[in-house]
Amino acid sequence: MRTPLALTAAALLVLGLAGCSQSGGANVACDPLASPGNGTKAVSVSGDFGKKPEVKFAPGLSVSATESVDVISGNGDVAVAGSSITIEASIYNGKTGELMQATAYDGKSTAKIPVDVTKLGGISKAVQCHKAGSRVVGVIGNDETLAKSLNLSKNDTIVVVFDIVKVNPTKATGAAQVIPDGFPQVVLNDSGVPGITIPNTPAPTELKIAVMKKGNGEVVPAHANVTVQYLGVVWEKNAQPFDSSWSRGTPADFSVDGVVPGFRDAIVGQTVGSQILVVIPPAQGYGDQASGAIPANSTLVFVIDILGVN
Repeated sequence: MRTPLALTAAALLVLGLAGCSQSGGANVACDPLASPGNGTKAVSVSGDFGKKPEVKFAPGLSVSATESVDVISGNGDVAVAGSSITIEASIYNGKTGELMQATAYDGKSTAKIPVDVTKLGGISKAVQCHKAGSRVVGVIGNDETLAKSLNLSKNDTIVVVFDIVKVNPTKATGAAQVIPDGFPQVVLNDSGVPGITIPNTPAPTELKIAVMKKGNGEVVPAHANVTVQYLGVVWEKNAQPFDSSWSRGTPADFSVDGVVPGFRDAIVGQTVGSQILVVIPPAQGYGDQASGAIPANSTLVFVIDILGVN
């Protein structure tokens, strides 16, 4: 499968706003990484959630770390570490007051970012432990990666207003289904991470698809951009993994037109919230060509959690 390029933290933020391992619950425990301070007190924000905010602060604002505070408090799921969130956001230069980037606030061109400080530093610190439905003011200092991505100096402070539209799920939550005989066995741990055991039989020569969990979300259309969790193994190598979104700590986003045909056929027509087990023969995988850790003429097995259509 051709997966998206691994974007840098800066690219994740900038591309997300320009273009567009667990889900939280409303009352889950969470360890905040930022709190209110003099920086957030200096920022005034007005306007309705989901609409373009009116933001005021005196130019020359500077902080040495990351501060954050709710100006509107939501009651949705908590943005815990390892989740991802859908946001509307506006980014300002703390020194000049200039609006540098913003989403469209049209309900469509939202951005999605991981709550992961290793990828997004102060951005993730500012939103961690806040709830969906909240408008959060983040004042971020001493974040060289973020400053560089915005063509600022490393000591410049950034002011961001986030509207947390949704905390996105990171595992399938559909109803369990009966798996037909002849498929590999799958065991899920408490976080939903799958393990696959291959039966002691020859690999199937035709595409085989089983629904392990049936979700009640929208149907995945042809040519869709999707958000999924997945684990891929090679049948002939006794379920040796070759790719896993779980191991990277965040779901994957890509077009169904950018994956091998068997993977595409396994998810198009299925519903969001479903978990799919698929066995892909070489003709619908990589055929007689090797690809990275996948030998030529390999039978591929995937467990796929369909989390969203974007």
